[in-house]
Amino acid sequence: RARYWPAGEASLIGGDFYDASRVDADRWGIVIGDVCGKGIDAAAITGLVRHTVRAAARNATSPSEVLRDVHRALSDHQPSTFCTVCFLYVQIAEDGSQSLDLALGGHPPPVLRRRGGAVEEIGEPGSLLGIF
Repeated sequence: RARYWPAGEASLIGGDFYDASRVDADRWGIVIGDVCGKGIDAAAITGLVRHTVRAAARNATSPSEVLRDVHRALSDHQPSTFCTVCFLYVQIAEDGSQSLDLALGGHPPPVLRRRGGAVEEIGEPGSLLGIF
């Protein structure tokens, strides 16, 4: 169960988004992103990105391939803005252990908290999506 409360002026339509969906029997796809801007244009790009991620994640072999598909979709649309995206696959093994495989498209890296309490940023910086 999740809830989303935007910081600041909640009455504005923003471009912040997240989504999680089952990709196959062993993997989930998770995306966190931010479209630059507010209003209907940002909301439209948010919808395009979210749905492209879901579709691409089912057939891609890596998170970076998913982000390439998003970049291509934005290129076809030619928006007046850009977005940042963190996409990751969560692989669940038979023993219940989990592994992450992620790609960053201009988005700040996520922070991983280890069992012992140590935290570290994970992922390598990547290019903004929709900048041509």
